[in-house]
Amino acid sequence: MSHPDMENCAYVAMPGPLLGEKICTFIVAEENAKMILESMNNFLLNDQKIAKFKLLEPLELLDALPLANVGKVNKKQLWEIIAGKIEQERNYGKR
Repeated sequence: MSHPDMENCAYVAMPGPLLGEKICTFIVAEENAKMILESMNNFLLNDQKIAKFKLLEPLELLDALPLANVGKVNKKQLWEIIAGKIEQERNYGKR
């Protein structure tokens, strides 16, 4: 959350090829921010001294995080977003 262009973020598990599961990061950027995966990972490596294996990939940008009725981030809905994208990619490859 300390990246200057980040307003909010959330993480959900998604299927991964190597260990069976990996993390998908959803980010809400500040208005007019031009944050991209490379910028965020450079910030984490150089400024925050995060290990390379902890870098963000994939990274999904959203206008707002979906909220549940109680005001918490709706991680089920985030999981459905990434699961839908994975399914689209699988179906695209079958053409």
